[in-house]
Amino acid sequence: MTAQNTEKSRDEIKQERLQGRLGPEVQEFRDACQTLQLATITKDGLPHVSYTPFAFDKAGYYILVSDLAAHGQNLKTTKNVSIMMVEDESQAKSVHARKRLTFDTTAQHIDKETEEGKAGVSALVERFGEMAQNLAN
Repeated sequence: MTAQNTEKSRDEIKQERLQGRLGPEVQEFRDACQTLQLATITKDGLPHVSYTPFAFDKAGYYILVSDLAAHGQNLKTTKNVSIMMVEDESQAKSVHARKRLTFDTTAQHIDKETEEGKAGVSALVERFGEMAQNLAN
């Protein structure tokens, strides 16, 4: 074992400890949020931000995407996105220090007729009811 490998192991241990402490808080915050902010890139390379209701399970975040929405068109051009959940201003102790959870990630189109697609729609319907079902149809 080299010194570099030992250091990496220490970093991994620190990360696991941090995740163990923050994991429940992150999950609680994520579960309390009903929408996420979604940053996409236009075909001209310009940033575009929108928001959308979401559901989460072990596979990831699910959203319904419409071709009518700008972010729907943008996701056809590039799959790189940034998502953010942010504490409601009315609930925050300070608007300058609102709780937030941010991820840079890659979006994937999931056909609603696949098992994964059905699981995603089911998660959205469980969370948002009839409206999500109507939008998914």
